[in-house]
Amino acid sequence: MSNSETGAEGANPVGSGGDEQVEPTGVVSMRQLRREDLRSFLDAEINDDGDLVLQGQDLGEFVEAAMGTDEYEYAKTYAKSTFPAILEALGEPADSDILEVIAARWCGNEVSFEFERRLEKAGIERDLWTWR
Repeated sequence: MSNSETGAEGANPVGSGGDEQVEPTGVVSMRQLRREDLRSFLDAEINDDGDLVLQGQDLGEFVEAAMGTDEYEYAKTYAKSTFPAILEALGEPADSDILEVIAARWCGNEVSFEFERRLEKAGIERDLWTWR
């Protein structure tokens, strides 16, 4: 088990994966993948500090083969000051609403993985919390 600085809670998936929706709570359900060997969930929301939080949970045999445990939870917190860099990495104007962009273009099993890859590739600073 490992924890880092943020202390965020594990994933709490909402919505019906792939739907481009923003819940009344401001949570965007980006991924709800269900396969025989893997269940993977990812939500995006803006926290009380105005930062973007991606909360994910991966479960199943695929996770166990890769990590030695069948459950992995994480939260990636991106400070509001990183939003222009995030939007640039996504090919969006810097003044776009980040949750609207996520809801419109980055919800769905394949595109949500690409979203995470783009942010990692761009090297955008973030805090990471994990549990396994």
